[in-house]
Amino acid sequence: MKKTPPAMLGLILALALPPAHPASPGELRALVERGEADEAYRLGRATPEQLGDPAFDFAFGVAAIGAGKASEGVLALERFLLNYPDHEAARVELARGYFALGEDARAREEFEAALARKPPPAVAVVIEEFLAAIRMRAAKYQPTAMAYFLLGTGHDSNPRAGVDNPDITLPVFGPVTVVDTGVRRSDRAQEAGAGIRLTAPFSSSVTAFASGSAEVSQHPEVGEFDQATFAGSTGVAGREGRWGWRGAANFSYQKLGGDPYRRLRSLALDGSWIPDGAHAVSAGVQGGRFIHAGANAVRDSDFLAVTAGWRRLLPGAWRPEVELSGNIGREKNRLEARQDLSRDLLGLRFSGAVSPWRGWTIGAGASWLKSDYLEPDQVLQTTREDRYLAGDIGVEWRFAPSLSARADLLVARNRSNLELYEYSRYTAMLRLRYETR
Repeated sequence: MKKTPPAMLGLILALALPPAHPASPGELRALVERGEADEAYRLGRATPEQLGDPAFDFAFGVAAIGAGKASEGVLALERFLLNYPDHEAARVELARGYFALGEDARAREEFEAALARKPPPAVAVVIEEFLAAIRMRAAKYQPTAMAYFLLGTGHDSNPRAGVDNPDITLPVFGPVTVVDTGVRRSDRAQEAGAGIRLTAPFSSSVTAFASGSAEVSQHPEVGEFDQATFAGSTGVAGREGRWGWRGAANFSYQKLGGDPYRRLRSLALDGSWIPDGAHAVSAGVQGGRFIHAGANAVRDSDFLAVTAGWRRLLPGAWRPEVELSGNIGREKNRLEARQDLSRDLLGLRFSGAVSPWRGWTIGAGASWLKSDYLEPDQVLQTTREDRYLAGDIGVEWRFAPSLSARADLLVARNRSNLELYEYSRYTAMLRLRYETR
């Protein structure tokens, strides 16, 4: 849990109703606003005769909590609230003190009451961060539930992943003209989705989880490429000190153009190591099976992939972070006669994000994927080789505790030694997300 920034403490102090007692309360406020809560606490302790004065109790309570002396801060704020029971800023600070003492039930009650009174947006974001931390601590000892709902709209320049120019040259056939459904065509994009996640602890370090989601993507003019995906996962996760692990069984069912297209069944095992608050390293393995419907059954395959990742939190007021991840694997067709559909995969991704203002996150990333097929295409008599490169940027604004808006731009290009599989694409989407816990 991050400490409340000095600027936020200053904002809360500035909301105090009573006038400052000569000298001491004002000095305490000034020190807290400069991020010197320890010095403010020391100064307050040196003038115990002022304890009981409401203005002094408020300033000293904030300073004591900021200095890590939560029990003294809570006592001072409780005295203050006897005189000013409706003082919202003091109740937020009292909740922060309860949180520091580990009294999560009382802290949650005060924080939720403060949210119900619709505080300024900056204060609401701070409160929601504390509530999220309380939920994380509670998940170690009691079941939790989270649900989300998503709506999106935007533009897709190539939902078909079709070629840019219908006139191409292919091995064996020479010059050909691609049919209309294989040529790029732009369209509007509309999205809707919902999901739920449940957890139930076995102990303070081991938790069972289950999740499910349903998401739909539609294109008014290119409806044959509308998608609906239903997915679920269940497993167990644990953490011991700096080490964490997770095992899960995953499944999904996908429809394309309103017709059944593909099912996925897989097992995954992941591990993580967090040596300090600034670094995190992860690795995992996943294996499973793709099962296609109808004429696409010839594409049924098994896959195995290994992943690794590294994340670094950098110093700075904008809380910058960078992440590098990679994966390597093989997708093997289940028919020995169709190994031209089997492929080796190698992928890399680099991304970064900053939070310039409370509630705002700006991120960008680049992804690269190499697909090398194992045997020559049965018709084109050439072994396919693809190289996919994409760049993305996103801006997210959490304007209410449970509501966020996000704008995303993706630009992608797939190059192939077979022109039929080359395409370019960009998508621009605006999404609204609601979460409830």
